[in-house]
Amino acid sequence: VDLGDIIFDLNPTQRIALFRALDLKTKARVFENLEFDEQMAILKELDKKEAAQIVANMSSDEAADFLEKLPQSTVKNLLTLVESSRAKKLATLLGFASDSAGGIMTAEFVSMVETMPVEGALDYIKNQTKEYDVVPYIYIMDERNRLKGVTTIRRLLFADPKETVLKTAFPKTLYVHLHDSVKEVAYLMDRYKVSAIAVVDEEKAMHGIITMDDILSQVISIAWRKRPKQVL
Repeated sequence: VDLGDIIFDLNPTQRIALFRALDLKTKARVFENLEFDEQMAILKELDKKEAAQIVANMSSDEAADFLEKLPQSTVKNLLTLVESSRAKKLATLLGFASDSAGGIMTAEFVSMVETMPVEGALDYIKNQTKEYDVVPYIYIMDERNRLKGVTTIRRLLFADPKETVLKTAFPKTLYVHLHDSVKEVAYLMDRYKVSAIAVVDEEKAMHGIITMDDILSQVISIAWRKRPKQVL
């Protein structure tokens, strides 16, 4: 966020020179924290390949929010340059209403099969989640990708290494459906004081998660639009 402020204190030539000097991951993090008009100012200076690389490295929910505001032709051109599985994931997110659970979820989460032993789960987390900023919950699935339970690293650490991960799951499995409203999601997260919640379809197959950051940004946006207009 601070780096984004610094970039926009510079003149346009210096701005794009500094932005291009950043590594790809940092570019994506800076870009997703900019306002839309600032994102567009950067985008106009990039070629299609550079723009697609940034979109591909943004968090999926932030990337979908950005793409949703662009013309369909621009979105199509960008997604053709993004790796196919990533492009398919973003296209799926774009298919949901922006004020629904499916529209604000992120497709990046940690999951594992219900029969995995705890010791294997800990090894998996150490080796496969280095790019994650935080791992609030681990989602436990069956062989058909249906949500069976939710656990945490803390619960795994204090469990018998030979037990299956399903035995470490919380007694209650919280989730919302793809078309549930932001209001419903916020209510559940506040009621149960969770920092993330699973998003499933009618078959209970998991599609993503909604984090506290996701829901907070939506609630703030709604409150801002509904604020009383000041009379000058």
